[in-house]
Amino acid sequence: MNQLSTTTSQWKTAIILLITPFLLTFYSYFGLPVFYDVNLAGYFPASYLSGFYRYYYNFLAALLLFLLLPGLLIKLGFREKLKAYGFRRGDYKFGLKAVAWSLPIVFLASWLPSRQADFQQEYSAFLDNPLTFQTFLIYAAAFFLYYLAFEFFFRGFLLYGLKPAFGRLNSLLIQTIPCCLVHIGKPLNEVLAAIIASLIFGYLALRTESIWYGVVIHWLVGVFLILFIGLGAG
Repeated sequence: MNQLSTTTSQWKTAIILLITPFLLTFYSYFGLPVFYDVNLAGYFPASYLSGFYRYYYNFLAALLLFLLLPGLLIKLGFREKLKAYGFRRGDYKFGLKAVAWSLPIVFLASWLPSRQADFQQEYSAFLDNPLTFQTFLIYAAAFFLYYLAFEFFFRGFLLYGLKPAFGRLNSLLIQTIPCCLVHIGKPLNEVLAAIIASLIFGYLALRTESIWYGVVIHWLVGVFLILFIGLGAG
């Protein structure tokens, strides 16, 4: 029985490690806004909000590749529950405190980059498109789905999926590698910060046994960065 359990765990680990580079490659080649610009933009008529479509496409691609497909693999392939991969409330007392404590850091981590030209070029949604209360709410809601998918993939699917085979520390370090690499092409400061953030969000997921608190913190950083840039903080 133990041998069967060990074999099953080894196969699960092998599948996770094998599917990860495929999903990340598909995302990098087919899921980014630039793919929409080159291959899909011509199919949609120009409108007041059409400049946002490239970002919504990116969010949907992340939702498919980083959440829906791994989630189906967990449910149908591994026959496990999503809550075993961080889809649970967990230690909400510690988690809510962590969110509250992070707010000053969230503000600085959003405002300071918003003053830099490379970040303004990378996150120009509200420089190139209208910033209104309605467009901001829609964008923020769609952005939340992106961060939910992102955190589930790295801090849920990878971190929790590899933990039985590699242990807490090594699985934390392993998920940090692809999380950093998927940022390549963005501003250098963001790529470097992704290493630290991956360790912090990974620890938070392990400590609280939930991905939700990392989702909220990560989302707040992204939303405020876009907003500050749109408001002309640079």
